[in-house]
Amino acid sequence: MILSVKIMLYKFFLDFFVPFVLLPANIIRFGITPDQSDSMTSDSSDFNEKFKLYIDPTQHSTPVINDMTVSYLKCLTTSDSIRKQIKSNVLVVLTGVERWILDIPTPAPFRSHVKVPDIQPAVVCVFQSAMFMKFVAFDPSAPFKRGKPKDVNSIGIKTCIVAKDAPSPDIKDYINQTPEKNIEFEILFTADQVGKTLYIICFYLNNRNEAGKDGLPFSVTII
Repeated sequence: MILSVKIMLYKFFLDFFVPFVLLPANIIRFGITPDQSDSMTSDSSDFNEKFKLYIDPTQHSTPVINDMTVSYLKCLTTSDSIRKQIKSNVLVVLTGVERWILDIPTPAPFRSHVKVPDIQPAVVCVFQSAMFMKFVAFDPSAPFKRGKPKDVNSIGIKTCIVAKDAPSPDIKDYINQTPEKNIEFEILFTADQVGKTLYIICFYLNNRNEAGKDGLPFSVTII
């Protein structure tokens, strides 16, 4: 006999959830309607009856499993609807124990504004072929850490292409490119750019697209 982990865990949840939300004080507190109360009572009762047969080795069969699945899905729909209603009610303040019973996690603190990133990213070319380059932008203080630093929403990119023997370009000569969400990004070139030198600078952007400081330029010859 194989029992569903989801159903077993839901049974554990339901044994706490139903008595709690159907307390007269909580019915008022959570704004549970008579229809919701009746549905939760009826659906949980049906679930518990089906569950008794489901866990009985002498009754466990395909029809019983099917009935259990139907009852589980119906009851889950009802309990989820009530949970979402409680979660979205800004007037309801839940304790830690109540959140555990209701399976409603503590929300992450709201951050209306994320500061401008103060890290100056480095950038290197990790792969190159004909008229193609792949780059990685990274925090130079943690060069082997994958992913963007905290509070970084995207990677800003500036490029400048000059003749092979030309001096390093001035910062005003760089052209802003479309920011990248990932630390790895690719750049394609045209035939007339082959043999020239690409200069690239990266910088970090926050969730308002406010730019941090430019990193150091990286240069490579286009092939």
